[in-house]
Amino acid sequence: MWAISAGKKVSMGPFATTADGDTVVQAAMPALLGAVAAMAITREPSGGLRQPTGTILPSGQPPKNPA
Repeated sequence: MWAISAGKKVSMGPFATTADGDTVVQAAMPALLGAVAAMAITREPSGGLRQPTGTILPSGQPPKNPA
């Protein structure tokens, strides 16, 4: 999973799915990113990488923090 800010992609860490394709992901947003424009998921080798190499699967804007 990747956080995207100002064109920079920062790894939010790897995760795995069950045989049924289910997963729950909880990740802390790195403070150094500032405003995150989008989140994206790619399929990568086991253990993850520092930058994405796979095709972006789902992506979208993160939810806004409640005031």
